[in-house]
Amino acid sequence: LNRWSPRAMTGENIPHEVHHLFWKGVMDSNILTRTETDTDFQAAFAMYQDEIIARMCSGGGLSGYSHLRLLKPEARENFKSEKPEKFQAIFDTVATLNDFLQELSSELKRRNISGETLIGAVIKARSFNELKENLNTCKNYIMTQPITNPDKPSSSGWDFALV
Repeated sequence: LNRWSPRAMTGENIPHEVHHLFWKGVMDSNILTRTETDTDFQAAFAMYQDEIIARMCSGGGLSGYSHLRLLKPEARENFKSEKPEKFQAIFDTVATLNDFLQELSSELKRRNISGETLIGAVIKARSFNELKENLNTCKNYIMTQPITNPDKPSSSGWDFALV
C-alpha cells in the first residue's frame, strides 16, 4: 500500500481528526489548564499540544506547529512585523521542541517503543517549559531501555517543523 494513497492517508487521518474534536471538548470544558501567561504563547502552546497528541493517536510523526501557521499570510506577516521578537520566540520554541521530538522519536524507534508512550507527558503539560521537562523525564527513562532496532531509520515521513 502506497503511504500517500487516499486509503493509507485515511488510516492516519480519521483518528487524528477525531482527536481534534475530542480535545476541543476537553479544552472547552476547562478540565485541563494552561499556565502560559502570554496570550500568544498560550495559543501557540494550545495548538502545539493538540497537534502532538493528534499525531500520537494516529501514528504520525512526532512534531507540531503553533497557531501562527494557520493565520492567513497577511495576518501572519502583520504579526511578524508588529511583534518580531515574539514571533521569533514562538518559532524558536516550536522548532527546538520539534528537534527534540525528532531525536526522541529516533530513540523510541531504536528501542521499539511506540510514540504513544509520551502521550501522558504531553497531556499533563500546561506550558512549553513543562512539556520540555516532561519529555526530558521520559527521555531519561527511554535511554535506559535496551536497543532492539539499531539500524531503524529516524524519519517517519510526516516529520516537519513549522510555526
